[in-house]
Amino acid sequence: MLYAAWVPFAAWLAFSAAMLPPRVRAGVPLRLVPAALALAISVATSGAWVLRAIGGEVRVPVALSAATDLARGVPRGYVALATLTPFDLDRVGRRLCAAGEVRAFGELAGVVDMLRNVPARLTCGVASRVVLGGVEGAGTPWFLVHAGALPPGTSAERVGAFALGRADAVHAPVQPLALTSGDDYPWRRACGAPTPVRVSFTARGPGVLVVANALPVTCPMTLVRVARDGVAVTPAERLDSHVIGVPAGESHWEIEAATGEPRAMQVYTIAGGG
Repeated sequence: MLYAAWVPFAAWLAFSAAMLPPRVRAGVPLRLVPAALALAISVATSGAWVLRAIGGEVRVPVALSAATDLARGVPRGYVALATLTPFDLDRVGRRLCAAGEVRAFGELAGVVDMLRNVPARLTCGVASRVVLGGVEGAGTPWFLVHAGALPPGTSAERVGAFALGRADAVHAPVQPLALTSGDDYPWRRACGAPTPVRVSFTARGPGVLVVANALPVTCPMTLVRVARDGVAVTPAERLDSHVIGVPAGESHWEIEAATGEPRAMQVYTIAGGG
């Protein structure tokens, strides 16, 4: 929002300078050169930031990107944040409406739970039925992950900084979580003490394996170990998901994590990218 306001503000300054009386502009031409240059740089920079934000990414100071203990010092530098615009949320809502019954995975679970599925409810009302994760039960498994986590050739729709699509196979959790009702505050209570959760399965590639947390705000999850065919591997961390490639053919996987809500641990694969 702030980035978008800078462009018309810079244009207003340029217009104001152009409206100065001719004798004033003629009397101080050299003094206007630095101001004109500063305005040009401001407009170009603001325009670039707006385009970057529309593309799904904004850069903010590290101190503003997360909770920070200023008593220990002010973090330096900038960090890139992935974004979804209101138009992107409308698109997600329309896709959920078209799908009818949906099991949400990855960042999609956090978005629909935090917003209580409002983007879809505004489009089609109660026709949109969503739960968080689950191997069992009705509903199409849809995911939302950072677009940079998926290799070329993966079947997914770009939405802001994310990719939206259908999961190929779901391995955990067995039982889904219901969406928060929003009848109370806070909308979800903090979960209990973390306990070990282990998942073992066979996946067929090529594709991508994603280990995600459906409740990243109220129930943090720690990924302890990921092993493929008995060998420990290290997935890449993208937002609230951990992503690693699945080779062609069959491979055996073992996942171990610690979480206070076992049903919040989501393990699924996305086909393609080979």
